[in-house]
Amino acid sequence: MVNVVKRITGILAALFAVGLFAGCGAGEETSLNSMKVENYVTLGDYKNLQISVEKSAVSDEACDQLLLAVYQSNVTSENGGIVDRPVAEGDLVNIDYVGMKDGVPFGNGTAYGDNLEIGSGSFIPGFEAGLVGAMPGETRELNLTFPEDYKNNPDLAGQAVVFSVKVNFIQPEAEDLKDSVVAAFNINNVADLKGLRQYVYDYLDKNAEQQYIYSMQDAIIEKLTKESVIGELPETYVDNYRQIYRDRINKIALNMNTTPDMYTNYYFGMNSEDYAYLYGEVQARQELLLQAIANREGWAVKDEELDALIDDYALQNGYPSGEELEKEIPREQLRNFFMSERVMGHLVDIARGSSQGAE
Repeated sequence: MVNVVKRITGILAALFAVGLFAGCGAGEETSLNSMKVENYVTLGDYKNLQISVEKSAVSDEACDQLLLAVYQSNVTSENGGIVDRPVAEGDLVNIDYVGMKDGVPFGNGTAYGDNLEIGSGSFIPGFEAGLVGAMPGETRELNLTFPEDYKNNPDLAGQAVVFSVKVNFIQPEAEDLKDSVVAAFNINNVADLKGLRQYVYDYLDKNAEQQYIYSMQDAIIEKLTKESVIGELPETYVDNYRQIYRDRINKIALNMNTTPDMYTNYYFGMNSEDYAYLYGEVQARQELLLQAIANREGWAVKDEELDALIDDYALQNGYPSGEELEKEIPREQLRNFFMSERVMGHLVDIARGSSQGAE
């Protein structure tokens, strides 16, 4: 069963949650900032939240894996790539290739700087085996035939093709890493393997902290929803959120070249209208709860500060101005977003303080 209480997390998800991509013109009755939300909600005790969420520790294994991935993504033929021995089974090789049928390159058959593990079976039969023994810098012409049941491009199924493949270098493994190679990566404040390890640890720790915050937000929303009482809401207000979800589903389905019902049935076990109807109301109720807390605590976004918040957000997200941002995202929906993030920030601080005090 899908957990419909979980709060949508992340910047884009939060933008979506408050309707920033809906393009709906909310009237006074449906605008959170102008609604008398206290008429619809009796808040639970949000000041004494007892939330039990643990931050995941960063493991040595995770650091090792990411360090190797960062190292390999930065090496070149001139810096760190292995170029003094032939390709062997099991090697991860960096290659350029062009696939041609009757002398003409075919779609999705060309790549540059691609990493391929020899023996992984990632490419069609004969491709990987044809590179065994090649020296870095060497180009090989591979005369191959696509499988008869090749489904990624049915036009190529059973067809004879030629791949021109250049082996750029062999990727180093964990035992091959060198301080001197790291020094040439031009990563800020990273000059050796020790510095690179700290760099990836900091990244993983920051990610763990963000996931911890998201988990705290989910737990807070779940607790508030259970402990608060929400009456019958204006239908026009709830319908706005349902339309947001319909628009989102349609857009995702279009990008995935599928139908809205196929998308929601696969991921959520329900048709698209049921999904929009259910999640739209859940999100409408959650936003109402947050607005009620904002009003009570003085955390609502006032008119005199909204312009500055919009300008700052526009600058951080690549918009030339706040005015340009408002052409894409309605002003009141931006206000709701800033309110939501502000309230959740305060509630996370309260919950963290409560959990630390209980230890």
